[in-house]
Amino acid sequence: FQGLTALWPEVEPIDRTNTNAWSDPAFVAAVRATGRKKLVMAGLWTEVCLAQTALSALKDGFEVYFVSDASGGLSPEAHE
Repeated sequence: FQGLTALWPEVEPIDRTNTNAWSDPAFVAAVRATGRKKLVMAGLWTEVCLAQTALSALKDGFEVYFVSDASGGLSPEAHE
């Protein structure tokens, strides 16, 4: 994460242990604090981390875009 923290040194990382970031109140609060409704996401696993978080954000009225090249899947089929 050093590359990211170097770009945004004032941002405190949110340590999570769940796969759906949207189920973490601190994460959602940080997103809402930006005042933005369009989100660009990536995830460790496309079919788990990214899918769960993106669907939850969509349900809450956010516009979600994801970077597939920055996300991974357990298999090419799952990623697609």
